[in-house]
Amino acid sequence: MGYIHIYCGDGKGKTTAAVGLAVRMAGSNGQAVMVRFLKNDDSGEVDCLRQIK
Repeated sequence: MGYIHIYCGDGKGKTTAAVGLAVRMAGSNGQAVMVRFLKNDDSGEVDCLRQIK
């Protein structure tokens, strides 16, 4: 069974929340897929994830 989490709206914290959930899933030997729709690719969380792939 899978779950879909959607984080949207103004303000900060959406990417951080999604990354935190994905890291928790990976830590439990699960799989996570992240899809982002952004105007730009300026995100510190994404830079960090790219380093640990």
